[in-house]
Order: sequence, then structure tokens, then C-alpha cells
Amino acid sequence: MDINDTQQWQRPLIDDRLTPYIEVDAARLECNLQHMQRKARAAGVALRPHIKTHKSVWIARRQIESGAQGITVSKPSEGISFIQGGIRDLLLAYPVVHPQSVAELLRLAVLHQVRLTLIADSLQGVAAIAEACQHQPGCELAVAIKVDVGLHRIGVNPDTDDAVLIAQALQDKGLRFAGLVSHAGHAYGAGHAAAIAEVARQETALMQRVQAKLQAAGFTDCPLSVGSTPTALAAEIAPCINEIRPGNYALLDLTACRLGLSHVDQLAMSVITRVVAVNDHFAIVDAGSKMLSS
Repeated sequence: MDINDTQQWQRPLIDDRLTPYIEVDAARLECNLQHMQRKARAAGVALRPHIKTHKSVWIARRQIESGAQGITVSKPSEGISFIQGGIRDLLLAYPVVHPQSVAELLRLAVLHQVRLTLIADSLQGVAAIAEACQHQPGCELAVAIKVDVGLHRIGVNPDTDDAVLIAQALQDKGLRFAGLVSHAGHAYGAGHAAAIAEVARQETALMQRVQAKLQAAGFTDCPLSVGSTPTALAAEIAPCINEIRPGNYALLDLTACRLGLSHVDQLAMSVITRVVAVNDHFAIVDAGSKMLSS
């Protein structure tokens, strides 16, 4: 063996860390964050990214440092973790139906002077939020009304007057009305960028319809907050929109590539794994479906 072969042998050929593990490309992540922030800034809207994809306090801090107004969380436990991590402006984008479910979140919000927004899509939700506030003196929060714009999971039907009834209930309970929020999650099934842009257009039209009903009922201050990465990337932000809440844009994934919204070289997260066995048919790695799925 000559010296060149010896030097090659002495160099580490593989990472000695245990696998599987997550690796984030910091440069790609930063590019993705800045791209969405520039789009929000150009449209004159606030950016409130959803953190359920990355679940990282560090990334959330970078988003806020880049200009995001605050963050969106999907459950109280996420909100608690991010308050403890220093975030001071949160929207909990899931309806409250039991006051105890947000008791600790409200306690920490008061303790750390957090600007907190909850959502409601029923009178039961309004009652639960009001009761939670009664048990937490000094709690000042806002409540937005969730509108179903096509995903058909949660939210008021835009063809009814439910939003007006909920806004009136909030007023009666002394809770501040924070406008309307929506999530066009069905955009992921639209198939391509042009179809996703149409979903965004329909979302805007439905939100404006509900907004008009509320304004006619006297709720003139009614900002609109919409959110999904596909619609944020595929469509222009309508002039009537006040806030966007995309989440997946920070790291992106192969679904975004399949929809024609991004390229592989923009994907900021990888799963690093190791081949542990080979045969005539397969190479077996030490990462299963739970590690590699969403």
C-alpha cells in the first residue's frame, strides 16, 4: 500500500454519529425564511408562521428576527414550550372547548406578558374561553373566529350568520374580537400551482363574504388572516388580507416539489441514515416509516 492509499484510509469515510438523525441545511433554511418574509413585506401584510412543522424555538426566533409578527401553534403544549423559549406573540390555531385545556397557557401568558390570540368557531368555544379567563385574573387576550374555507375540519360555515352570532357572544363576554382566520389546507390536494392559486382566490372571496356580514353587524375592525404554504407560494397575496400564516415553507418537502412550488435544492431538512444490510433486492437502512414520514 503506498502513502496515498494510507492517507485515504486514515481519513474518516463516514460520519461517526449514531443514525438516524435530522440534519438542517442552515443556508437553505435562511433563504426560505427570507423569501417568505420578503413576499409578506412586499404585500404589506404581517407574517405569523406556523411552527408545527419545525417545532424549533431557534427557527421561530430566526423568523421573528427576520420580521415575523409572531407565531402560530397548533396546541396549548406547543404554546407553552414556545413561551418558555422566549416567544411573546402567539396564535393558538385550534378551537378551545374546555377551559382547563388552556389554563396553563393563559397562566404563562400573563406571567410573561405574552400577546395571545385564541380562536373560536362555536358558542361553546366562546363560553370555554370566557371561563378560562375568569380563572386567570389579569388575562388579556383576543379571540379570532375560524372560517371553514373548504377543508371542512373546523370553522364556521361562511354561508351562515354563525360568525356574527359568535362575535356578538364575544362582545357580551367582554372578550376582544380579533378578526377572521382560515386555513386552506385542501390546497395540498389541488395538484398544481394554477389550481392552488384558484384555491387561494376562493379562500379570499369566502373570507371577504364573512367579513362583510360582520362589518354590517357593526364589527368594523375585522382583519383577515389566511394560512398555508401552498397558497402563499402559488398565489399573490390579495390586497384585503392582513396576515399570512404559512408553516411548511421554512423547511419545505417533496410534496412542495411535486406541486411545482419549490425545487429539491430548496429542501432544508434531511434524514441522515445508514445502510445496515444489503441483498440482491434491497439496501436496508436504519430508519423506518415513522422516521421518514411527516
